[in-house]
Amino acid sequence: MSNIVKIKCPVCKKRTKAERKSKYLHQIGCLMSGVHFIMLLITGGFWAGWMIGRWYFEGNTNFCLKCNEEVGNERVI
Repeated sequence: MSNIVKIKCPVCKKRTKAERKSKYLHQIGCLMSGVHFIMLLITGGFWAGWMIGRWYFEGNTNFCLKCNEEVGNERVI
């Protein structure tokens, strides 16, 4: 979302509306936007893989309903 502000333009010398944009994102080139996209995929993939791996390899554990403490699987009756 962008903000609309009123300005006095130094080029056309008129009062007009202007849209506020980020300098970096507005002037970013095609190559740099590709780099950002690839890094997002790599780091996002690493993060999702980490979460899925921990969920898969850690297994399940038990939590007491009264004190909310972890109880090992050896205590299961």
